Amino acid sequence: MTVAKWKILESNYLVDDKWLRLRVDRCELPDGRIIAPFYVYELPDWAIVLALTREQRVVLVRQYRHGRQQIGPELVSGIINKNENPLDAARRELLEETGYAGTQWIDLGTTCANPDSHTNNAHLFLTLDAYPAGAQNLDPLEILDVELISLSEMWRRAQDGRFLQAMHLAAILRAMPHLPKNL
Repeated sequence: MTVAKWKILESNYLVDDKWLRLRVDRCELPDGRIIAPFYVYELPDWAIVLALTREQRVVLVRQYRHGRQQIGPELVSGIINKNENPLDAARRELLEETGYAGTQWIDLGTTCANPDSHTNNAHLFLTLDAYPAGAQNLDPLEILDVELISLSEMWRRAQDGRFLQAMHLAAILRAMPHLPKNL
């Protein structure tokens, strides 16, 4: 049998919210079998930023994540607003969350958290010249701390499981060819 797209026979929304649309599909596989229900999460795209200062310090944030009920280090990230391009969102999120800006940006490409059941993309960026540009301008429900760490400490945290967000690890991996090798 050859891999082929599934046919959607029926589709309904269980949740239709600003942050999440949860769809339930009834699908026919290429061999005629029916899968029902199949849940699909329609989420907004994200921008993720690995920000490196001129002094070779990684700009991180620490915040509470309720789904895991944990506090951990993260790269800067956030939702891309409707009609906003991903690089503009990355720049905006870096400034809002940390007060840092950058002028030299590298597009590290796009990936997705779970293409089986999620429709959104993560747009990954690297800035190599992050610098303080003002105060944080957090969203009303954001509570986070900014932390500057060395590249070697970032690698340690990436390897020992302290980064909880897999898409942030993808950004670190994609940034490797652009980062200094002498750690």
